[in-house]
Amino acid sequence: MGDIERQFSQIMRLLKEGKAADALRLAETVLVKFPEEPLLHAQIASCYSDMGDQQRAIERLRNAESLFGDNHIIESSFACVYMRLKRYDIAEKYLRKALSVTPPGSHLARSDYLNTLGEFLWRRGSGIEAVDAWRKAVDEYPANMDAKWNLVKHKTPGSN
Repeated sequence: MGDIERQFSQIMRLLKEGKAADALRLAETVLVKFPEEPLLHAQIASCYSDMGDQQRAIERLRNAESLFGDNHIIESSFACVYMRLKRYDIAEKYLRKALSVTPPGSHLARSDYLNTLGEFLWRRGSGIEAVDAWRKAVDEYPANMDAKWNLVKHKTPGSN
């Protein structure tokens, strides 16, 4: 594991432990060394989002979007922030955009985005479309247990 991967892992660990301020300090330090890493910019936005500052998270993502253009990591991070704001319509738009710009070989990412899209569709009452998204998620990455669980849990499309 290289230096950047260790740093990413440490930032994620801090976020999972609820130490967003510590993760932010580390991420800002690492950003100086690796400004070209979209994931690092997304992690900084996650730190702000975890600290409750959704507006600052959006600003950081807009800045990252201006640097990297259409990038699935940045677009999916926008979706996460808008989910926290309960702006599911906007979150879904960003999630669909993330799917459209995700490289074809990124099976795990595509599967995760499809699974989350299925959850949006189910909440919106589009059961058949949700099940289709979950099936595509499993086809894309057969080890996606969340998508498999959603297919089992929601056996009867349209009955939500």
